[in-house]
Amino acid sequence: MSYDAVAELYERHHARRTALVARDLVATMAIEPGMRVLDVGTGTGVTAAAAHEAVGDGGLVVGIDPSLGMLGRGLAAGRSVRFAAGEALDLPFRNGTFDAETATFVLPQFAKQDTALFDLHRVLRPGGTLGVAVWGPSNDEFDRTWNDIAERYLGTDILRDALARMPWEDRLGNPAVLSEVLHRAEFRKIRIEPREYRFEWTRDDYIEGRTTHRVSRMTRNLLGEELWGRFLDDVRRTYAERFPERFGDTKDVLLAVSVRES
Repeated sequence: MSYDAVAELYERHHARRTALVARDLVATMAIEPGMRVLDVGTGTGVTAAAAHEAVGDGGLVVGIDPSLGMLGRGLAAGRSVRFAAGEALDLPFRNGTFDAETATFVLPQFAKQDTALFDLHRVLRPGGTLGVAVWGPSNDEFDRTWNDIAERYLGTDILRDALARMPWEDRLGNPAVLSEVLHRAEFRKIRIEPREYRFEWTRDDYIEGRTTHRVSRMTRNLLGEELWGRFLDDVRRTYAERFPERFGDTKDVLLAVSVRES
């Protein structure tokens, strides 16, 4: 389920919203001028750009992501960071290369979470800081409406089985689970801070932005293009009946900061 095909939509609808969280994460980590920072799962480089503002021209920020489409959008946006194509499971850097690392909304997407976190631990210097942002559990009326329509098209069993393959999407929104995962990867001095963000949407932008989500891309793959088109028509009709043309959507986010002690 590559992000290549949705990179343009992701940049258009999510970059400025992710930037709000990214700035808070970087500030919480106390990233300083001159530091070397790795942004893993950088996407179009939004968090990497926030880190670059903190480290200045005397520092170094590298954004790494497996999606060439997403990296291309980051380059097109003119973000002043270095981009590299690669997986979090096998980072192409020497031990202790970075002073700090950021991972914004990417932790649940690691296929082998523990392996990826141990590699992040490896390339972080002792005393270095890892900052993570994850979505809190979400089950508002906008989510429920989307999922109800998806269930009608996919069937209850297929949807449940597909969601079961992504168990970390919701689990990491629990502070105790997130802390345990980071501790198991040998990060210490873990601090987790809940934040609330309110995002303003037009109805059409919300629907288009929602198509970039991992579950939505999975739904598209399962349905095929013809049924996916009917699904979106149903979504647009239902949302027009239930929601105003413009609305606010409040989301919970956990900001976690931890340290590699040795």
